[in-house]
Amino acid sequence: MKNATKNIAIAAVASLALIATLGEASSSGDAESSAPAASSAAEGSAAPAQDSAASDESTGGEEAAPATDAWYSDTYGSFDTFSKKGKGDGIIKLPAGAEYGVVTAVHKGSSNFSLSLLDDGNQSTGDLLVNTIGNYKGMTAYGFASFGNPGVKIQVTADGTWSVKVEPVSSAPALTLPAKGDGDKVFLYDGGAADWNIVHKGKSNFSVIQYSSDIMPNLAVNEIGNYKGQVPMSAGPSVVIVSADGAWSFSE
Repeated sequence: MKNATKNIAIAAVASLALIATLGEASSSGDAESSAPAASSAAEGSAAPAQDSAASDESTGGEEAAPATDAWYSDTYGSFDTFSKKGKGDGIIKLPAGAEYGVVTAVHKGSSNFSLSLLDDGNQSTGDLLVNTIGNYKGMTAYGFASFGNPGVKIQVTADGTWSVKVEPVSSAPALTLPAKGDGDKVFLYDGGAADWNIVHKGKSNFSVIQYSSDIMPNLAVNEIGNYKGQVPMSAGPSVVIVSADGAWSFSE
């Protein structure tokens, strides 16, 4: 379910979080598999560009989805999880109504690797999920930074082999503090309002954005390189999207 006011506010915040995109690598390739039909509509947000590979190790957030799972499904929709693999450039078609989702991607290559969301006119929705050089491994989300028409496909730009898994937002792991990890992650946070101590050790863009029932997203952090600070976070249920090229930690 969409709210015009909320979408405008999200687009405004997302424009602050995006960094300049890298030049696209010209490459061709083949893709395998197709997406199943969706079961209901969804809604979404943004992940900034990356410039280094990331691991998928994290702690404090790998628990099963919380009891408020119904809120996430009602707010962001639900559809069947699917995966697609390919080499070089490709297109991943999304199930009808899957306007919001979580994407786990892996790329093995030496040139530009990017994932961007397109609408039914093949125009960018403004949602750049990944933009890096070389190998990549991480979890991002789409739909939260979109503006205008909803996204219906993901454009893959790559010079190597890649795999992409697309899941409903409700499938993201629960976040409990303290937590630590490396690279891009997406979490469901159901805790109370609190002041978080956040640390990042990296060289590229580092952002922490919280999406909840509030009209405006909480752009808690948006910095380049190393970061250490204390920021206020809203009470859940909410979605926390971390974009990073290095190791990070959260604590109260």
